Amino acid sequence: MWDNDRTLVEQTKGYLTEICPQWLAMCVNYGRESLMRTDLPSVSLLQKTSSSPVSCHATGFYPNKTEMFWRKDGEEIHEGMDKGEILPNNDETFQMSVDVDLSSETSENWMKYECVFQLSGVNEDIIVKLEKTKIKTNSGDSVNRAN
Repeated sequence: MWDNDRTLVEQTKGYLTEICPQWLAMCVNYGRESLMRTDLPSVSLLQKTSSSPVSCHATGFYPNKTEMFWRKDGEEIHEGMDKGEILPNNDETFQMSVDVDLSSETSENWMKYECVFQLSGVNEDIIVKLEKTKIKTNSGDSVNRAN
């Protein structure tokens, strides 16, 4: 019965061979842009007081598939480290922090530390070396220490 309705057959054929593939290509292209999107973060070193842990804070990144950790002498450390959860920003990007407690370290050893941020879809890590002059405090100034 359907084969006898030539108009319906031609309309269906046109839909399946022209309109449907065009829409499918458009949807795949839109999905690719969304799925392959990568926004690199701004990474800062923060510290509330001179005796507080040092926080490495990344914000403005996308997607939320990321790793962030501290290294000492090139080796990932796990002790004295506190990794925060990934939180959403208002602009559809994300933020996270990872803290390291350096209270048992001498100030000379601080330069052996670096914060590493890895974002899915990006081949290069973002590495921030721990330098006292790069640390921001609550007052907005860098941390100044006599030791």
